[in-house]
Amino acid sequence: MYRRHKTSAIASALALLFAGCFAGDDPLFADGGGGDGLTLPDAVSCLPNNDGVIDLNEVAFLPGLALTYRTNKPGTTVAVDVAGKTVNDALEWDFSARDGVTFTTALEEVKSQWWAPIFPNASHAVPSDPSGKTLQVVQVDGDRLLLLGLVSRDKDVTRLVYDTPVLFLRFPLKVGDSYSTTAQALDGKLDGLPIATEDTYTVTIDALGTVRLPFVKLSKTLRIRVDVETKAVGGVKNSVKQVQWFHECYGEIARVVSKTGETQADFTQATEFRRLSF
Repeated sequence: MYRRHKTSAIASALALLFAGCFAGDDPLFADGGGGDGLTLPDAVSCLPNNDGVIDLNEVAFLPGLALTYRTNKPGTTVAVDVAGKTVNDALEWDFSARDGVTFTTALEEVKSQWWAPIFPNASHAVPSDPSGKTLQVVQVDGDRLLLLGLVSRDKDVTRLVYDTPVLFLRFPLKVGDSYSTTAQALDGKLDGLPIATEDTYTVTIDALGTVRLPFVKLSKTLRIRVDVETKAVGGVKNSVKQVQWFHECYGEIARVVSKTGETQADFTQATEFRRLSF
């Protein structure tokens, strides 16, 4: 029972929020008038060139910057189309469904957090799932976004510190990029129980296409696959797949997370299916 719970918790901790900034009145965001309700604060500005490559200056890592997503209810699975379809000779993903529930998530500052002394190089924290009970601690280091570990919002319930920072994103983001990191978290805690784990994160940017969201269509969006293999003390292994879609200035616009142990790259059932919304 504990091992199954551990695997589920590690799987949910995969999610990394990539906060974007609003692009203003740019033609690439137009689709028959929809989408103007997605404007972010004027202080966060970004000018996209829609070239299918995301540069560091086309994103914003600002604590307090909040984004709203629509997702399936906790504890449910939903059908998803990771592969996409060819429409007018271009790849397209239709994530326009308006069912589910909404939640708001934000980058969080490090200062005054109970875990701040454990991660002296941290830039901010990111809620791992809609519940927000577990945070990923991340560092923006030059052109890299690094995952340093995982912690609970409540003091010392969960504490996993990687011995090697996990490379999650390296800018500029473009199709063809791929990198892998293996890191250990020793003498840690997960939901109050002792744990040691070795995790391998493999990140691949493998496609460019159009994403239809509930209120807007975004072309030249990148698909990023994150495969995580985890091994606990005693040799128990498991894995989970996560696929995210990123766009200039908006950042992460959609995400699907597979069931634990999924083997198919283009899986069709997800435990989490989120997309940018009002």
